[in-house]
Amino acid sequence: MKLPITSVASERREAAFSRREGLMLFGLGAAGLVVRPGRLMAAGETHTVTAHNRAPDGAQMAFAPAVLHIAPGDTVDFRHADRGHNVQSFDEMQPDGGVSFGGTIGEEISVTFDVEGTYGYFCQPHLAMGMIGYVLVGDFTINLDQVRTTSNALRGPMAARRVEEYFEQIALIGSGV
Repeated sequence: MKLPITSVASERREAAFSRREGLMLFGLGAAGLVVRPGRLMAAGETHTVTAHNRAPDGAQMAFAPAVLHIAPGDTVDFRHADRGHNVQSFDEMQPDGGVSFGGTIGEEISVTFDVEGTYGYFCQPHLAMGMIGYVLVGDFTINLDQVRTTSNALRGPMAARRVEEYFEQIALIGSGV
């Protein structure tokens, strides 16, 4: 029985090709990572929430989407379809260690959410009209009861209707529907 004849040079070429292939694959995988101080994280997605006088679903003075579920490390760009709006987080509606955020009227901001939980936010000039929204990050149930209690204390009939509507959406997200 004859054994295949291989040369040392051909074995080196095969090993070099495998090493080069491995480095290319490593490089492609690393392209999807972002270096943060002290750790490597997957690069997050960017989502957009827009402030409207009349949202695409017909709601007046509303954010679209008003309820957004994202992964930790994702970024939300808060933009304005119409003038006269801002976005401001409710300090009482965020998880421990969560980031407060806010912009002035007309200012568009981007917020990266690294801490899991539910974040409530509003448009300051239109809060009485129920212009509120929620960002749900990862396991958003961590502080959901606290956010629900604080949301239920918001004043005004429009705010109460929106809280009820949005918490129905949150319940569907939580059930996996």
